[in-house]
Amino acid sequence: MLQAAGRIKRTSAAVAEADLLANFAHLAAGRRYVRPQLVEEPVIEAVAGRHPVIEQWMEETREGRFISNDSTCARRGRMGGRGAESFCL
Repeated sequence: MLQAAGRIKRTSAAVAEADLLANFAHLAAGRRYVRPQLVEEPVIEAVAGRHPVIEQWMEETREGRFISNDSTCARRGRMGGRGAESFCL
């Protein structure tokens, strides 16, 4: 049994990771989460973005319905000899 301890430990870690990822996939499908798209530009844009914790809390407490919103954060180019600036909307 001791000879197999390392293999049992690695196998149980792999099973635990697979279980975790399967549960993430299950929640994502049920809550209609989408995978982000990665782009080369230095920008973060959320279209119809939602906050999973607040959204769930509002559903559980019946405090209303979460309203998704859009948000953009990007960098502007050099202005007047200064470095790039960041802005968020």
